[in-house]
Amino acid sequence: MRHRVDNSRMWHSGGSTRVELTIALITIVVWVSLALPAYTDYVTRSRLREAHILLTDVSANMERHREKASNYVGGPCAPTGPFTDQVKHFEFSCAPGEPTARTFAVLATGKADTAIEGITYSVDESGVRTTVIAPGSRMADQGYPSSRTCWIARPSGRCVAR
Repeated sequence: MRHRVDNSRMWHSGGSTRVELTIALITIVVWVSLALPAYTDYVTRSRLREAHILLTDVSANMERHREKASNYVGGPCAPTGPFTDQVKHFEFSCAPGEPTARTFAVLATGKADTAIEGITYSVDESGVRTTVIAPGSRMADQGYPSSRTCWIARPSGRCVAR
């Protein structure tokens, strides 16, 4: 007489096997290794955006000052208004010798001991935007290039749209 063997119980164990746990762990490690660089790049770009927005605002404020005073002397070299206390990643200043009656150049420099240390953005009265990357800085290590014509937004050298 033949007996039937119920094989369905073999596949319903009480827990996970080591192989299943290893596969799950490898899957998690792969996902993290793919996602972490993209996330880090996203965070860096959002921090750089702070400078882009605020330099545009400071430039507009300098132009408003020129409209009222007929020159740039005494115009704001740093962000003003309600968002000033929210500036976290950059220090703002006028370039040495600026502003003059006819010119200005405002700088946004990445704060020391941050992920964006070593980058300086600038804008002048003509709207010329530049990016300077300090050699050996964290931004240089990430592959960001300098530019005499635009604000760099990515290590690829992609410029910020106007």
